[in-house]
Amino acid sequence: MLVVVYKRSLQSHGLYDTVLMMRILNWLPVNRVCFAFLLLLLGFGSVPTVSGQDSTPSARQEFQITSNYITPNSFGYGLTRLTENIRLLIFSPIPSLKADFYEKLADRRLSELDKVVSEKDVANIERSSTRYFTTIGMLVEYVNKKNLTERKSSIVGKLVKHKAVIEEVLPIFNDTTAEWRFVKEDLDYLNIYISKLQK
Repeated sequence: MLVVVYKRSLQSHGLYDTVLMMRILNWLPVNRVCFAFLLLLLGFGSVPTVSGQDSTPSARQEFQITSNYITPNSFGYGLTRLTENIRLLIFSPIPSLKADFYEKLADRRLSELDKVVSEKDVANIERSSTRYFTTIGMLVEYVNKKNLTERKSSIVGKLVKHKAVIEEVLPIFNDTTAEWRFVKEDLDYLNIYISKLQK
């Protein structure tokens, strides 16, 4: 019973996969560090993502931050960005995997933007806003360039949900402020990108 409670606790904090990998590493020979780094890059460890919940009443609550180190002020943020770029490079030969990862990045950027705006972190709103619409643009351009037409409708559905989240956080700031304009710019870009996917 204690093992079950321990396992559920790890799962609820997103650590179960990481602990499991560390147990496997203890059984492996010499190159444990290289193997662990490779697993992290390929996404077998615990990575901050956005998770949807069907029973929540609002768009913002549907997308919850699942990690406390995914904002620019957080410890390890630079390393997270570096591993993201390396993984994009690794996935380049397989368009479907790269598109999957771009979608995960889009969700991460939304959760980062949501957290920064919700906390009124004015020092990071412009950076988070720019990163968000840049990532969405890269996703849309990649899907169109690689002609992944079967993915377009699901990505449009995702971006419509993102749009609902941004529409909810937009009124946090007064519409005369620069912060409001940054968030509004994300909304405008989303409309452009959705129309590009629907062509």
